[in-house]
Amino acid sequence: MQPFLRKIAQHLFEKHGSRIGEIEVVLPTRRACVYFKHYLAEVAQTTILAPDIMAMDDFIKRMAEVEWLDPVSLLFELYKSYKHFDRNPDTDLEQFAPLGNAMLQDFSMIDKNITPKQASELFEYLDELKAIERWAQEQLGKPIEVKEGSSLQNFFSFWRYLAATFFHFRNQILAENQAYSGLAYRQVVENLEAYLEAEEIKTVAFVGFNQMSRAEEQIMAKLIKIGKAETYWDADKYYLDNIQQEAGDFIRRY
Repeated sequence: MQPFLRKIAQHLFEKHGSRIGEIEVVLPTRRACVYFKHYLAEVAQTTILAPDIMAMDDFIKRMAEVEWLDPVSLLFELYKSYKHFDRNPDTDLEQFAPLGNAMLQDFSMIDKNITPKQASELFEYLDELKAIERWAQEQLGKPIEVKEGSSLQNFFSFWRYLAATFFHFRNQILAENQAYSGLAYRQVVENLEAYLEAEEIKTVAFVGFNQMSRAEEQIMAKLIKIGKAETYWDADKYYLDNIQQEAGDFIRRY
């Protein structure tokens, strides 16, 4: 059975021929890019001007034209934003690091899937949820004594600071033309037309995606709508056609 990526390499080579170098091929991971390059070389069997072959993250990096900060730098920047609101002198960087790493992952996921306005509504909901939880414990269980400087006070304070930290952090690094993964995706979604004009993209082939973030969906949909993208899916008919199979949910929707 022929591997999926080889099938697509064959198809694209037959479709575009010597002009294949004018397209861009975007795959979910860098590992997939290595395999695709290998299969394209097999298929071509001659010297060709190869297309740009890149992972989705690299495609976003190039489009957004921002400096993608490494995890350590991001953690330092996030800590500075958090301390802008949390004035507790006991909250040092060492204590903050495990929480900060989790926050970075969550913030990236938020930006990849919802707009800043929706994020504001999400944080408001979370703040109210924690207030209800505290009220329920006080009213339905034993009264909660929140002492000054206690871990419980820090817990409730954290939820109050979360939204402010998120927006302060993203604004600070954007002002320096820097970003984390999700923020770069959000920038591309919101400024796609301008980026397309600057990059002069002709055709992008998105290959082998599944269970994408909302930002990825929107980027693909916009490019398809204006005739600058084509998509290739690695789908098994058994999962695609049988609605009882949850493994086919995302592919069926796309």
